[in-house]
Amino acid sequence: GHYGLGPFAVQLGLAAIRQIDVVALAAETLTRLRDETDCAVYLSLWGDRGPCIVARAEGTLQGAFAVRLGYVLPLTSTATGLVFMAWLAETETDEALKMQAAYDAARKAGPGLTKREIAEAVARVRQRSFASTSGRLHRNFAGLSAPIFDYGHRLAAALTLLGPTDFMTEARQEEFATRLLEASQGL
Repeated sequence: GHYGLGPFAVQLGLAAIRQIDVVALAAETLTRLRDETDCAVYLSLWGDRGPCIVARAEGTLQGAFAVRLGYVLPLTSTATGLVFMAWLAETETDEALKMQAAYDAARKAGPGLTKREIAEAVARVRQRSFASTSGRLHRNFAGLSAPIFDYGHRLAAALTLLGPTDFMTEARQEEFATRLLEASQGL
């Protein structure tokens, strides 16, 4: 009787419950989108280092390429990362951006996007309600990602399609973006 949960413990528990709900709710949607598009479908949540893949349905067109569960995605070079950049507060994404820049510098990757380029990309994502990348992280793959909002219109997760760039024609990307937005809004 001498121990009680403080406000941080309650917030942590509520955050865990919200995450479990979205993961459980998304399972059927991941499979359905995979079957409709032949693309790999991923569900990502925000973690302490950035967007982290927590569920997936492997596509028939991905070949040997697969992104593992637990993988933390870069913010500026993936559709998933851009969704989180667009709908999370900068205070939440700043630390992940710093870690990404340090990682890129350590592996001598080329210069990342400038602040202006990031702001333009984020504005484009917000305008379209989804993000798309083609060949940015892995040159042979294109990604489409849409936000999943909770009951308070806060970003809860991102739903992402990943397919080969030669398969993801402009017409297919438009069709798949419509399906993806319908699915994310349904969740």
